[in-house]
Amino acid sequence: MKIDGYKLHQELRFEVCGEEFSVTRTGEDAAEIEETRKNGQEDCHMSGELTLRDGRWDWADKWSRKQFQTYGNVGVVDAIIAHVNKYPPPMLGE
Repeated sequence: MKIDGYKLHQELRFEVCGEEFSVTRTGEDAAEIEETRKNGQEDCHMSGELTLRDGRWDWADKWSRKQFQTYGNVGVVDAIIAHVNKYPPPMLGE
C-alpha cells in the first residue's frame, strides 16, 4: 500500500529467549532480522540477514550470526533459527 509519499512497512515479531525480534521478508530466499528493543547503542544493536537454502532458513553469513551471538542471550542464535524454520515467515503484501 502506498500513501502519498509513504510506503507501509510490515514486519512480523516473535519472542525467543526472553527477547523480542522482528523479521521482514526481503525476497524469496532472504529476510532481515533485528531486535526490537533498540536501546540506542548502535555498536551493540542486533541485526542481520537470514537466507533460505535447500528449504531451510539459516544465517546468511558469519557476521549476521555473530551479532546475535555477541549481544543476545545464551542460545538466542539457535533459537531464532529454530523458530523461523518452525514458523517460516511469509512474504508480506505491499
